[in-house]
Amino acid sequence: IFDGLSHELRTPIGSFLIHLDVLGAPDIAEEVKQRSIQMLKAEAKRMARLVNQMLQLGRLDLGIDLYRHPEDVVSVAQMAIDSMLPQAEERGMTITLQADPALPPIVGDSDRLLQAFLNLLDNAIKYCRPGDRVEVTIRRIEEGIECSVRDNGPGIPAKHLPYLTRRFYRAAPQAMEGSGLGLALVDEVVRYHNGRLEIESHTEGEETGTCVRFILPVSEEKKA
Repeated sequence: IFDGLSHELRTPIGSFLIHLDVLGAPDIAEEVKQRSIQMLKAEAKRMARLVNQMLQLGRLDLGIDLYRHPEDVVSVAQMAIDSMLPQAEERGMTITLQADPALPPIVGDSDRLLQAFLNLLDNAIKYCRPGDRVEVTIRRIEEGIECSVRDNGPGIPAKHLPYLTRRFYRAAPQAMEGSGLGLALVDEVVRYHNGRLEIESHTEGEETGTCVRFILPVSEEKKA
């Protein structure tokens, strides 16, 4: 973990130093100055996101600030969709929610589940193409409440699927910005809820895309 973290931090720190030198140069052109400022902002956001994700993973590992209560998972998913919808609309994408009626509450931590849905939606939007669709489905099954986030994007090559939840693993490290912690965090949240993350993806054929699903336990208070 520490090797991966040091590697991920080394790049933005190096970029910081380079652009600070640029900004300190005499007679710097305004265009160059603004470009360096934008790069500094982007790298600062990247570092903040990386540190935040590492802190969340650490809390999950140690069981800090984690609570299980009866929760309405549909409301949690809707909050995540509302948060990510502007980002999707900027790319001409749609996000829809399909949920069975009158679902019982699940046993969980709404803050952690919200982060899991946000990460899944962020991944789907990031790796899909303009105009693609993302569908969030929540339904009752015998084992509990099944939640899935499905897209019709280009999909993920099969060789990457077994490693996607490894910390700092990236299927396309050069093509897309990211920390390689998003799915690792989702996986830990699902494990905390006594579930298992399943990832299915297709890169060929008429229907390409990725589906990530997990099952949450139903609250014992409402089973009867």
